[in-house]
Amino acid sequence: MASHDEAGAFQQYEAIRLYLDQYLQSQRGAAASQQRESAIEKMTRLTKQQFFDLSTDVYDEMNRRQMNSNEVPFLPVRDDLHPKRNQARQKLATLPSAKFKDLARDVFYEIERRFPSVIEKFEIKYNIAPEGLPGGRDPNAGFDNMMADLGNMLSSPKGANEVMGGITPDSVEKMRRDYEGRINSLESKLRKLEQERSGKDAEIAKMEDRLGQQTSVNKDIEARFNNLQADYDKLKEDYDALNDDFTNQQQIANDIRAEATNLLEEIKSLTRKNEELIAERNRYYGNRQSNGNGNYNPLHIEDDGVIDQSRVGAYQNAIDDLLRATSESPTSILVAMKAIVIACKNITEDTEAFENNTNTLRMEDKDLLDDVKGRLSGALQNLMGVAKSHATNFNSSPVSLLENAADKLTETIAELSRLLKYRQNSQYDETPASWQESQQTQWQDGPEDYEVDELKSYLERQTDQIVQAIQSLLLAMKQNAPIGQEFDDTVRTITDIVFNLVKVSTNTLNKPSAAQFRGRGEAILQDLSSANVRLEDLGVSMLSSPQSKSLKQKLASSSYEIAKYVKELISLI
Repeated sequence: MASHDEAGAFQQYEAIRLYLDQYLQSQRGAAASQQRESAIEKMTRLTKQQFFDLSTDVYDEMNRRQMNSNEVPFLPVRDDLHPKRNQARQKLATLPSAKFKDLARDVFYEIERRFPSVIEKFEIKYNIAPEGLPGGRDPNAGFDNMMADLGNMLSSPKGANEVMGGITPDSVEKMRRDYEGRINSLESKLRKLEQERSGKDAEIAKMEDRLGQQTSVNKDIEARFNNLQADYDKLKEDYDALNDDFTNQQQIANDIRAEATNLLEEIKSLTRKNEELIAERNRYYGNRQSNGNGNYNPLHIEDDGVIDQSRVGAYQNAIDDLLRATSESPTSILVAMKAIVIACKNITEDTEAFENNTNTLRMEDKDLLDDVKGRLSGALQNLMGVAKSHATNFNSSPVSLLENAADKLTETIAELSRLLKYRQNSQYDETPASWQESQQTQWQDGPEDYEVDELKSYLERQTDQIVQAIQSLLLAMKQNAPIGQEFDDTVRTITDIVFNLVKVSTNTLNKPSAAQFRGRGEAILQDLSSANVRLEDLGVSMLSSPQSKSLKQKLASSSYEIAKYVKELISLI
């Protein structure tokens, strides 16, 4: 063993010997029990490292007991030791004092056996004559004591005659030689056994070194195997992923081929259906006019007329778009409904401008006008509700419900037109007309037919305008600014931008190049159109109830929804 291990063994030996001094004196001559002999035998079979760990744990527990402190009831856990060893170290505290001293004594003798040099060092350090430790394992101790007793008896003739019963000096001398011969023989055997033990210890040390080297080699092989296994698992995972991707690509290719095969037939079928729908629409409107339901078609222009004929024309076109949209998509229904709302609002503005700028209206005519306006508002609200329901339950809601609602609104518009008559040019409401022209010019100037790669840039530009308008709207409500024309213009700006955005996006998504975005894109546009209609309705309601906190909260929520849906549309593209 290295000098470092010998130094540690001597430190433990010295402390244990001083700790067990009185206990070893009391155990002199006591025979070892069978159980203890078995424990001692097991201890001798421990490897160097195993025995050093055991002696270290006993040494630490002995120091803890000598401290006699309640603050340390057992050896503390050491992070550098295995959990099982920490558990065994703590169990030493449960041994009674006698059992622990027995264990310390066995460790003490095993240190002597494994490191004979520690005895000499101890005796030199404490100036003790080499007489053998009481209770030790010195085989010469018995013979030396016996020869000392014989010497004492021979030095006293009287005592010799009394004790030896007349034995002669020659017989004593012969006995002494016999014992010396036996002692020399035993010493020779002892030296031989010590040499054999040293050889065995060297062989064991060599085997332990080889075992350590082989263990290190095994660990390296295991580590390389684990790395190879990890590489194999990763390669297998990559292979499975590539195989799945290849299978998916094949499926997609087959689907594309099948779709391409059926595409021409589908286009032909859609073309036929479109022609049939156009023919049916023409027949439908021909029947409506012949049955007297198209009372608003003949426009009788009069000099004192109130309603601008362009308003009614815009309304007629919007109604046609709405009925046509029932065979297209939910988004188209909401877009057409937006145009109807704008047309009705413009007609209502002409009516209000007339009321504000005339004093010749009789009381009964004013009552009749208020009644028609109320029914107009109710019919418009009803049509909006039916349109939203039809868009939400597309292809499952009856078209007749939407047509009936549109007929009722049309009848109310026709009644209002008969009451106030048409005019050629605007006389009372120049601002809305000019605003409408500017909006129409703005939409016509800008391209409404983008490719997919161009649509994203367009959406980003429109988003900047929407965000600025929403920020102005929220700031006005936060500062409790007066709710008036400026507020209404801001709401209109937002709704008109969104209306145009939905229209342009719908045109792009209907192209074959945007097929992969169409399903999700139409759903987003439908949500965006619904939020836009809600914002417009809330803006109108705010004009009549400017102090309503609930309306402000709902309007802010609708503004947030518009911004969110536009962002989702940009992320999709």
